[in-house]
Amino acid sequence: MEQRDTSEAIGEYQQAIGLKQDYAEAYYGLARAQIARGETDEAQATLTAALSIRANYDLAWLEQGKLYEQARLDDQALDAYGNAIGANGRLAEARYRRALLYIRRDRMSEAESDLEAATSAQPNFSEAYYWLGRVYLAQNRPQAARDAFKTAVAQRGGNYPDAYFYQGIAEEQLGQRAEAATSFQHALAQGSDSVWATDAKAALARLGQP
Repeated sequence: MEQRDTSEAIGEYQQAIGLKQDYAEAYYGLARAQIARGETDEAQATLTAALSIRANYDLAWLEQGKLYEQARLDDQALDAYGNAIGANGRLAEARYRRALLYIRRDRMSEAESDLEAATSAQPNFSEAYYWLGRVYLAQNRPQAARDAFKTAVAQRGGNYPDAYFYQGIAEEQLGQRAEAATSFQHALAQGSDSVWATDAKAALARLGQP
């Protein structure tokens, strides 16, 4: 959103709030515009106002959680995402974001539950499938991990080097050396200048591939 458009949107939402003080959607829209303009403190206050009007406003809780996470207030973010999910259990982004926080804290079972719910609610959520694969790998479940990574890759039209790399790791753990080499080669070809390149080269060398 361009600066002028953002300023116009803020003015329109403020006008709408002036006409109707309990217009929760206008507060939410105003907060989104404030976020776009980098006014995070103002946005947090605006979201709080929206939630004082509608306590079960799932999208407002989601945005508040994202602001807390941006400020590195992970406990508050977890609470906000939990409230978003409590208001709407099929809000895939809230499930996904809470799962990533759980992963940081090594709470893999809870992360797994959220990511599985996210992919159920939004079947084309490639990032959720990727992180679900990472969780499965951490749980020593390489077959489930491989399936999740393959889904993530397919949903990206085959262009997902980090998912290819971890798919290769899962295949290597399953003893599928040829398949693993192919996956590592895809990761290297698609991300030769990425953080995965060195690891993919090492993995190919480990498998005796040039």
